[in-house]
Amino acid sequence: MKNCLLFISLAIIMSSCAKKTEQYSFYVAGHLYGKPGNNELGAYSKFKDKFENIRSYEDLSFGVLTGDAVKGSTDEEWLALIEDLDMLPAEYHLARGNHDYKNKENLNKYFPESYYSFKKGADLHIILDANLDGWNITGEQLTFLKNTINENKDEAKNFFIYTHQVIWFNPDDHPRYLHVNSEEGRNPVSNFKTEVLPLFKNLENQVYFFAGDVGAGSWASDINYTKPNNHIHLIANGMGDGVNDSFIMVSVSEYAEPKFSVISVDPSAENQIQNLESFLK
Repeated sequence: MKNCLLFISLAIIMSSCAKKTEQYSFYVAGHLYGKPGNNELGAYSKFKDKFENIRSYEDLSFGVLTGDAVKGSTDEEWLALIEDLDMLPAEYHLARGNHDYKNKENLNKYFPESYYSFKKGADLHIILDANLDGWNITGEQLTFLKNTINENKDEAKNFFIYTHQVIWFNPDDHPRYLHVNSEEGRNPVSNFKTEVLPLFKNLENQVYFFAGDVGAGSWASDINYTKPNNHIHLIANGMGDGVNDSFIMVSVSEYAEPKFSVISVDPSAENQIQNLESFLK
């Protein structure tokens, strides 16, 4: 009995001494212009229908658009998108997609940074641009990624990394468990497993990769979640098909523990909110 009480007392002490940090939430939305061939301006209409749901999250801090935020990168499209996103009480970031590059001058005007990082709470968020070298992270961008990891690995609890292209995609996988929207611009030789993933393998941090180039049509996956090991998570999610479309809400507790909710934008879906773990393959 004494041992039991001692264990409970120690647990309470350890819990009370755990370092608290800022609590926050954010959304991750891929292929935001929606269905290919549509003439809608601004954010995908089914996503906008969920704005009230997004507003309901406590401590909403920001959103990350994981590419193809617009179709043709015209001024009209960017201004309409920004007007829609400004309806949410949160800033937003863009991991550039191939459609966003249709007019590079406009892209740079509205979202001038190609790759960068920012801190929130006890976490580090890293925006990457996989368009620069055929879905590979190389050159100065790879150096930036290495330096950013080394400078923050001892302090950050979680690393969140965002690209548009599913940089871990392998078309030779059998059976094919992941189908992307498009392989446009993809170099057949990928450095994800040889140079990018090894940067994170020996870290104690939890690492979450997000990509948004899925979900545009019936040929593509709606959401895909895999774990190459216990602390690295690979998540692809996007919208546009109209069936089983979704985005992800992430709520990070005061102890830097993230909770992931997959929010359906398909009104016919039986489950409108699901735990990300239910999609793990």
